[in-house]
Amino acid sequence: MKKILLASGLIALSVLTYSFTTAGKSHAVKANAVTHIDVDIPISFTTTFNDLCTGELVDLTYNGTLSIHGVINNNRVNVSTQENIQLSGVGETSGATYVGHVTQNSTQNGSLNNSQFVFNDIVNANLNTAGGGNNVKESTAFHVTVNADGTVSVIRSEPFNQVCQ
Repeated sequence: MKKILLASGLIALSVLTYSFTTAGKSHAVKANAVTHIDVDIPISFTTTFNDLCTGELVDLTYNGTLSIHGVINNNRVNVSTQENIQLSGVGETSGATYVGHVTQNSTQNGSLNNSQFVFNDIVNANLNTAGGGNNVKESTAFHVTVNADGTVSVIRSEPFNQVCQ
């Protein structure tokens, strides 16, 4: 699950970095034009997760939505994304039923004139099964600031945190 959590954040960051820092390309829009962004993308896939709390492999199904909302106005872009995923799975060894959820919230704000932007991302995940001490809780967060010249000036991240409860 850690790889999936980090991958979704890095994909969003890569797309935004490319779109805001493409050297020599004009991103200007009409000064008074307002563009609204409202997109919902269904997410559904299966994977195998190594539950470090129980030591078993879990076949997980992910179902949910990635919602993207924002506005482009006066050559600025402000976008928020929210990913809500419901998890269900079965332990390959025990046959135990697992349920959980993943939430990811991020914001991207930047200039279409000088390509400066800020990206913030917070990810939380929980995977639960019957019994005590075997529920997985994961979280991470990071912040990136890219200057107008494309230089990454700030990178802050909370360490990836995984606990058994």
